[in-house]
Amino acid sequence: MRLLVGVSSVGLGHVKRSLSIVREIVKLRPDTSVGWLCAQPALSYLESVGENILPESYEMVSLSSAFEEKSVGGSVDSLEAVRVAYNLAKQNYQVIRKIVAEYDLLVQDEFLETLFAHRWEQNPTLPSCRAVITDFVDIALKGFNPVRWVFGAYANRMLRKSLLMNDARVFADSINSVPPSLRGWVQTNFLVTGPIVLVLVDDREVGKLRRRLLEDSGKRRIVCFTIGGTAVGKHILDFAWQNRRELSDALDALLLFLTGPRVDFREYNGDEKSVLAVGFTTQATAYFQASDCVVTQGGASTLNELEALGKPTVCIPIKGHWEQERNAWRFKTRDNYAVLSPTQLDATTLINSIIRVLEVQAPSKPNFKGGAARLAAEKIVGLLGYRRKV
Repeated sequence: MRLLVGVSSVGLGHVKRSLSIVREIVKLRPDTSVGWLCAQPALSYLESVGENILPESYEMVSLSSAFEEKSVGGSVDSLEAVRVAYNLAKQNYQVIRKIVAEYDLLVQDEFLETLFAHRWEQNPTLPSCRAVITDFVDIALKGFNPVRWVFGAYANRMLRKSLLMNDARVFADSINSVPPSLRGWVQTNFLVTGPIVLVLVDDREVGKLRRRLLEDSGKRRIVCFTIGGTAVGKHILDFAWQNRRELSDALDALLLFLTGPRVDFREYNGDEKSVLAVGFTTQATAYFQASDCVVTQGGASTLNELEALGKPTVCIPIKGHWEQERNAWRFKTRDNYAVLSPTQLDATTLINSIIRVLEVQAPSKPNFKGGAARLAAEKIVGLLGYRRKV
């Protein structure tokens, strides 16, 4: 079986869960040959783990740039970013359109380039069997600008129509992440697997990592600052760096910066032992496990992983990013995460929030239920007995 996997290039959550599902597909069908289509930062992640990346990927433009371009100081104009991302996806489609029909099965993790192909061509040449993986079915509409409401409503209709054009549809998060008015629609039209998170790192290896980090720093705790796969969260790292002495002394903590693939970690590495900046890594889970507390944005993939790890968390969602703001308050209600506004951040507030979650969220053993990736893989492999009538 020839399997083509298209992965969204907004952050790293899509590529992580897609990789988990594809590995399960290969277990079910060992005759599977996999080709990946993606732009940065997903491309770097797949390179690091030795996957087969198609040459066209290197010609594609990252959709992360749409959100980076439209963000300033922790705020983003999400509707405008969506508009830019849509146009970039259309541009990318022209790069890949000639090769996609060569495959038996197409799996799309919010891969706009093929999800919206019917918008750009009357009869796009796509594989007859198609599956979509998503945790996103709704653009939240806010404010009083009628033009934005019209655009948002149209975008929602177009998104849902595009999702339903696939033979298998997987919703890879909790049904509670969906607005109540859409939960019935999702349960009717999707296989709801729940979150798909990476496997746990061995406790002994995590223990070794933690001891090494603490011995080098001379501190008692580790507080991890992570911004995922885009540069939109760079303001969080900049803030922590500017206040590093106050934060480190008050918390008696090593400040561990995971800068991701689109921020240069060397900006934050000096002679001080109170800060350690780590560049792009596929081992973020190990660093999360080794930390006492994690400060992050509001990406669903990271928050689901931290919940599974039972990790005390401070969440600073991107202002104006409806999905991150919704995620942050959902996890605050469920797991007592602290939620802070990026536009009203100060050292004292952050210190007090970290201390509070450390006290309220007593360290717990990781709760990896597993099985979600396997459920998705079984649903997708089941398509091979079915061919769409064209």
